[in-house]
Amino acid sequence: MMIPSVIKEDLVTLFNYWNDGLQEGMALSGNLYACVRAYSTESRLDAYQLGCKLAEKGMQVCVTCSSSRYTVWMDLKSTALTDPQNTRVGAVEGGKSNKETLKNQ
Repeated sequence: MMIPSVIKEDLVTLFNYWNDGLQEGMALSGNLYACVRAYSTESRLDAYQLGCKLAEKGMQVCVTCSSSRYTVWMDLKSTALTDPQNTRVGAVEGGKSNKETLKNQ
């Protein structure tokens, strides 16, 4: 079973980028990640479960945690494999899109 890394959010670099709308990204150890979905701290198990499901599919995934949220991130190279046009990262698991998730926080 593939297990995603869990990292404190203050140890990564967050940024925004444009991809058919404003998206949240994260840089860690020379890799760029796209936000798949953000969860409240009460739903941290859901975040970890989604991370495990994506990792089992062979995607490079990590989860960041902060005092206000747990966020599932997928390597941007992995998103290109699951969506050749790289248009909807959040659609990978059928959850809320990145934009919808961030708007509802």
